[in-house]
Amino acid sequence: MFRFLLLSALAGLFSSAWAGSDSTATIRVGKFWVMGNDQTDSWVIERELPFRYGDLITEDELEFTRARIEATGLFNRVVIVKRPGIPVGYTDLEIQVTETFYLYPVPVFDFVGGRFSDINYGGGLIHRNFRGNAEILGFTGWLGYSPGFSFYYENPWIGGKSRHFLSAEISRYSAPSRTMTWASFDEYWWKLNLFVKKYTNRYFYLGLGLSENHIRLATAEPVNGNGPTEFWFFAPYLEASYDSRDFPAYAHRGMLAKLRVTKNGISNPDINNWMVAVDGRYFLRLAERQAIGFNSAHLVTIGSPEVFQYNYLGYENRLRGYFYDVVESKNLTLTQVEYRFPVSKIWYINPGLANSTTGQATENLKFGFSGTLFAAHAISWDSPDNVSVRNTRSGYGAGLNIIVPYLEAIRLEAAFNDKGTFNAVFALGVSF
Repeated sequence: MFRFLLLSALAGLFSSAWAGSDSTATIRVGKFWVMGNDQTDSWVIERELPFRYGDLITEDELEFTRARIEATGLFNRVVIVKRPGIPVGYTDLEIQVTETFYLYPVPVFDFVGGRFSDINYGGGLIHRNFRGNAEILGFTGWLGYSPGFSFYYENPWIGGKSRHFLSAEISRYSAPSRTMTWASFDEYWWKLNLFVKKYTNRYFYLGLGLSENHIRLATAEPVNGNGPTEFWFFAPYLEASYDSRDFPAYAHRGMLAKLRVTKNGISNPDINNWMVAVDGRYFLRLAERQAIGFNSAHLVTIGSPEVFQYNYLGYENRLRGYFYDVVESKNLTLTQVEYRFPVSKIWYINPGLANSTTGQATENLKFGFSGTLFAAHAISWDSPDNVSVRNTRSGYGAGLNIIVPYLEAIRLEAAFNDKGTFNAVFALGVSF
């Protein structure tokens, strides 16, 4: 399967070279302005621009910039129109945006467990462009497998040129314990999370967060070494990230390197461990909407985790081929490679429904189809002595991504694992 992915990627690279795309042609940037931003402040768009007046940029860099603006999620479509500038030799840029809906109800339908019956369902209300500054304000509530609610707020750019980010969330939910070691019981959680980060440049940030957690284990018997059944603790964490992807929701170029280190147990002597999470992604663009992507993610626990702190292959970290299986461990590594290619062109549909109420939100609606070929591998372990072939799993297959407005992509995949078992996968969003 890896050989097939490599040959497909080489074929895409050859076809790109054969097409003779002049992506290295340069332009001298003149004036630039934004059109169509009726509700969004211009500086929200301009802060995504890596160039200034007089800069020399390539056509490829201009397309990358267009994709980054569209990746904010604030617009159905972004078009950059080049116009002759003054003096001669300069090119003025008109950035045309089609604004989307910003205040709307959101459905909740989340497959969270290892069975089809393990779903959450509900809804909420979200504002994705609060005050026209790309702030997010929202509430969601849900029933089902782990009923609960969440209030959250994000401000992606506070302090002007100081480039700070602030987020806050308070949530409450209950769920069956994921433990596979002890008898089944329910967990009741309250969480408060605060996070502040600072961008040192357009792609890199360093952040500091603090999570306050209260959990009650609904069991009459102590678990995990006769320990308590109720916990309250702080968990400070440090996070660093470099993200140069063109469109994070469906990347075709750039990379992501992210590290988070969490110290669990501040204020509670019963909890004393560290958790390290690493996520690396790289996308090699082969041609328009054609790329090969690599992903390597690692979850490592240092110290003894409580019964509710283990990592799982499954839930949020699914392996295609073992999509509905759940494996418990202290540590987990998941690697994937995926070849992405277009199945159809991208259509922008204009149903002509724009009015004073909806604005442009019903115009330039994006649709299309993309295909994937993928292979994935995972290993879970509790100690170095536990690393062995019996703890590894692999999967491979092909899929179809349906590109739709507001949801970005609906993913349909056919996957097989190393035992020959077939999985049909239905999910929202791409795998990485």
